[in-house]
Amino acid sequence: MALLLGASLTPAGRVPPQSRSDPTRPTIMREAIVHSQRQPAASSRTGRLVAGTPPPRDPTKPSPSREVFGFANAGSLGDPNVGYQSWQFGRLSTVAFFGLTINGDGTIAHDNNWTTWNSATNANFIATAHANGTRVVLSMVLQDFATGMTMCQGLTKAATTISQVGPELQAKGVDGVNVDYESTNVSCGPDKSRGRMTTFMQQLRAGLRGYLSIDTYASSAADSAGFFDIPGIAPSVDAFFAMSYDLDRSNSSSAGCGAQYCLSPVSPTFGYLYNDNRTAHEYSLAVPASKVILGLPYYGRKACVASAAPNQVPVSNLSTPTYELAATASTTTGVSNFVTHVDPHDSTEEYDTFHNATIPCDREQYWENASSMGSKYALVSSYNLRGAGLFALDYGGPAPELWRQLAAYFGGRGGGALPAPSATPPTHR
Repeated sequence: MALLLGASLTPAGRVPPQSRSDPTRPTIMREAIVHSQRQPAASSRTGRLVAGTPPPRDPTKPSPSREVFGFANAGSLGDPNVGYQSWQFGRLSTVAFFGLTINGDGTIAHDNNWTTWNSATNANFIATAHANGTRVVLSMVLQDFATGMTMCQGLTKAATTISQVGPELQAKGVDGVNVDYESTNVSCGPDKSRGRMTTFMQQLRAGLRGYLSIDTYASSAADSAGFFDIPGIAPSVDAFFAMSYDLDRSNSSSAGCGAQYCLSPVSPTFGYLYNDNRTAHEYSLAVPASKVILGLPYYGRKACVASAAPNQVPVSNLSTPTYELAATASTTTGVSNFVTHVDPHDSTEEYDTFHNATIPCDREQYWENASSMGSKYALVSSYNLRGAGLFALDYGGPAPELWRQLAAYFGGRGGGALPAPSATPPTHR
């Protein structure tokens, strides 16, 4: 899977404005679920596995020094080029099957991802992870980007969700749950969705076994009006996966573009209003750092633009390339005049300019290369966070430079010698 998604543009290159609360709410997780539903589901079904069929996780295997949490998109799980067979599980602490959609009534949707969840592909994925000492969790997904009423309803259906998800954890022999419930804080009648989210997590903690994590927005730790009450949720979870990506959608003003969307790093380390350093800092003030996973992207953003200057307003063809596609853009058929630059606002981020004769247009792309990923891993260590998170493993696939960078910062077990880190540990700024 080389190209992840397209993104439509509203007039004058604008993207829909973010709400005053939850300003860094990402869209990539929702888009990934939609994309997975369009892919052929794994068709070799296993039926319902009896409890304990997958081999148990081997705790004796060497593990990374900090948690390395990676998402596995169901639509690419069995892809021989970028799916689980291409990953170095010894470099990973936790992998999340992404994901099973939860309906507003609390039930599991029986869609393409459900078919893949019940396939031999998933059984083999779980077995491979456990054989390498890697934890497997199931991502429960409910995303309401409209009125919030579906979320209001779903958050009152914890008993139904627990009654359906609990047996799935046991049947597949997985180790816990990741909660990807995304919305904004809206009125649910007598109360608000923020309070319901906190109560829902308390109910999951009481009703489900194993490891429990939740995906939250980069700005949530300092947002007292947003969907996630980070201090309130903290007692119920083992970890927060702080989604420090899609930040380009919130950083146009600090890129000098005013209200217009313009290209910038998806996950800047420093230099922009919302950045990884700010995410790490605010979360470490709100909750114990040992509960915080800094969620990072294996993807970027590119578009047709008017010039080769940084932070261009897209003219057309705004899209979201995976790491695999961004890293090979210079050798793509039809590409010429390829030049690599360093973002002037954040000296760790790469952007490229080139001409693509196939479209045809001049293009600009921002993406996270292995070096910039290293600068973010250094932040994880500097703030003594629980670990680093990756969305998504199939966007990087077997890329050796990515696995070497994980090894350099977090160790673990995998192919290749451990290289020296390729980024200087940053100071907080």
